[in-house]
Amino acid sequence: MKSARVQLLMAMWTTMLLLALTGWAGAPAPSTPMTKSFKGTVTAVDQKEKTLAVRGFWTTRTFNVGDHCKVSLEDKAEAELKDLRPGHRVEVRYQDNGGVKVAGYVVQKNLLFTGHISAIDPSNRILKVKRGTVSETFVAGDRCNVIIREDRNRTLADLRIGHKVTVSYSSPGAMKVAQKIEQTGETFTGTIEAIDADTRTLKAQHLLSEKKFNLANDCPIVLGGKSDGKLSDLRIGEKLSVYYEDIDGVLVATCVARDASPPPKPAPAQVTRTETPEP
Repeated sequence: MKSARVQLLMAMWTTMLLLALTGWAGAPAPSTPMTKSFKGTVTAVDQKEKTLAVRGFWTTRTFNVGDHCKVSLEDKAEAELKDLRPGHRVEVRYQDNGGVKVAGYVVQKNLLFTGHISAIDPSNRILKVKRGTVSETFVAGDRCNVIIREDRNRTLADLRIGHKVTVSYSSPGAMKVAQKIEQTGETFTGTIEAIDADTRTLKAQHLLSEKKFNLANDCPIVLGGKSDGKLSDLRIGEKLSVYYEDIDGVLVATCVARDASPPPKPAPAQVTRTETPEP
């Protein structure tokens, strides 16, 4: 009887020991901090202390920059902490260990604004772009790229009032500095053949080519260098340039600019008089 009790106790102890060993073996290893992400605008860079302050939507966070932290700029894939500037828009990927935020990767991306050019001053490198009721003023940076229909060798002087452009920019302080200005789409120059105000369409012809354009809701009508024209201001026979995008065969006009010279006037009808001899 005593022997049976001893065997039972030993079995129980053995089971408990096995369960304990199994629990220890299955216990998870100490976890490393998960990588998090934070987006915002750089407010301060301290190269000596290797810290970076970034202002987000709700709060400003300060990051310690790790020894192997990778920094990438829009135009410089292999950058350093010293290349970051207040006003740069960045995404910081970091680890939070007990409240200490350690940045492992900082990538800077320019902001984008798409609209129509409302004013341009190439000599002072100033560009104003309007989208709806919002208007932004940009200063072209020293290395600003102007691209028109994939042609990268353009300047501010090649842009026109009414052009639809996408501006890639950074905002150090209160100034918005354009790093890239891109105008896409195609251009068609010809004379107006038909206008339909109800459907906001017009047809233009050049030589043997005729195209129908659907005007976008925000398509400016540029007359005499001003973009406040109306479709009703256009006339049949006038020469114009249409800037448009081809969306699966549908031509969407993003800007219509009337040629500065007026359309040719029709020649006056010639009246031939037949004189009859007096009786």
